[in-house]
Amino acid sequence: MRNWFSTINKKLESIEDILLPSLFILTLILSVLQIILRNIFNFGLPWADPLLRSMVLWLGMFGALYATRMNRHISIDIINNYLTPSIKHFIHKLIYLFSAIVCFICSYFSVPFLLMEYEDGTMAFSNIPAWLTESIIPIALLIMGIRFMSFSFARKI
Repeated sequence: MRNWFSTINKKLESIEDILLPSLFILTLILSVLQIILRNIFNFGLPWADPLLRSMVLWLGMFGALYATRMNRHISIDIINNYLTPSIKHFIHKLIYLFSAIVCFICSYFSVPFLLMEYEDGTMAFSNIPAWLTESIIPIALLIMGIRFMSFSFARKI
């Protein structure tokens, strides 16, 4: 069981490693292009702004996935200075478990949002449905929940 999980996790990590910098570079290029077109040529690409909004959403979610994978997410460490290592380890496991539960709940409740977008037929840009661009939300939250859960059950953090 652990072998297939490890294989899937490695594939996800390689996809993240490619998509995160690629999305960042594309977002930067498109933003600069839009600024140049508007300020110098007095026009812009009409589909660029909604695409950039979607790209920022995807970039944020992939950034959160990367931070979770590397265990570099936001944390408050003031209590760490006052705890023994064994208590600190136990507290961290509880925090990871709580974070996993929050991610699973948010992922679960983001699915009806996607279904509403699907039923409404809202378009994000250029005949791309909004639900498709927003589909990263439950997927990323589910993956983050799984990662937090695996941190919670890991022997060493």
